[in-house]
Amino acid sequence: MALHTSGSSDPLSLAFTPGKITFHPYFTLKDAFIFFVVLAYFTQLVCFTPNQLGHSDNFIPANPLVTPAHIVPEWYFTPFYAILRACPNKLGGAIGMFAAILLLLAIPFLTISTSRGALILATVQSSAHRVGVWFFCAVFLVLMYLGMRPAESPYVGASKGFTVAYFTYFLVYLPILTLLARQMLNTSPKLLKSYAAYSLWQPSFHDSVLF
Repeated sequence: MALHTSGSSDPLSLAFTPGKITFHPYFTLKDAFIFFVVLAYFTQLVCFTPNQLGHSDNFIPANPLVTPAHIVPEWYFTPFYAILRACPNKLGGAIGMFAAILLLLAIPFLTISTSRGALILATVQSSAHRVGVWFFCAVFLVLMYLGMRPAESPYVGASKGFTVAYFTYFLVYLPILTLLARQMLNTSPKLLKSYAAYSLWQPSFHDSVLF
């Protein structure tokens, strides 16, 4: 009921109707296409190649008297597994692993701005944001690779360095990028002019754009 009366939330702060598009047919056709592509791949995986994503060690008979020399989690857990092994202390490694996961959920709260729409507008248009996103993707992929390797040198040492880079992106780079975006909004007439149309539909814009 609330969805029909007040509408859905908008992370870009586009509160006016002309800036939006209808749900059907744009989103329905797009989502239907993705759904059938994923369904086709899932059907092929289940019916024809069920062991494609499995590990060869899973076919070794279990031996309760022998500890496996190398334990490899699923590929989507390997970046956090690399962070877990990067810390020599077990408790510190567990805290670091869970902190790495929780930081992904804390991204909306890492922006220190009262005008989130203006901040997003300035941040997305900056080249520093593009560089930072690709830097994070590279760090994440390298951690994924390191988590699949044995816990020995040089993989453990490399995991420590890329773990520091992972946390630096969230705890250092994003706050600095936020400050730069605030300065960009205050000093760039072009950005302010492009965002000025929103103020007609958002009365609080005048009070928050200058932070």
